[in-house]
Amino acid sequence: MNFMLPLKKLNRLSYMALCSVVFFVATSVLYFILSKLVDKVVGSSFGSAYHWMHPYSFIMVFAVFFMITMLVLGRNKKIVHKNIFYFIFYIFWIVLSLVFCGLLWSFYDMNAGYFPQGYELLKKIFSDMFYGLTWGGLAILGAIPFNLLVFAVSFFIIKNYRAYINNNS
Repeated sequence: MNFMLPLKKLNRLSYMALCSVVFFVATSVLYFILSKLVDKVVGSSFGSAYHWMHPYSFIMVFAVFFMITMLVLGRNKKIVHKNIFYFIFYIFWIVLSLVFCGLLWSFYDMNAGYFPQGYELLKKIFSDMFYGLTWGGLAILGAIPFNLLVFAVSFFIIKNYRAYINNNS
């Protein structure tokens, strides 16, 4: 019995999962290589740096939302011009990823000992999600050349996924 599926027999969901895994592996390898070349790959010296201590979990958040964004927007035929599709895809993907990276940041913060009680817990979680959106965006902008390389990897994967969807519709 052959347990390996040829790529042409993958369904849409399996292909999205494969694209997400390829994205995670490629960006993790890029991060590993760049972290050996430079001191800090992502962000600056503001505050505690959970994204430096646990970079692969934050990359995983981006990979999961990469797959979710492909699921939501991948078959959208109403977006006629492909450049508009890429713009919407990146905005949707980055905003969702940053919000949930803020949530992950909040969990790491609580694991480190700052665990408020009652209403303050929800207030902290939601404020950290907002901070993930604002400060996380600044960390991404400051992560040159990593952000440009991740953009190139994601663009290549999205382009291949769109071709897969158009050929198998």
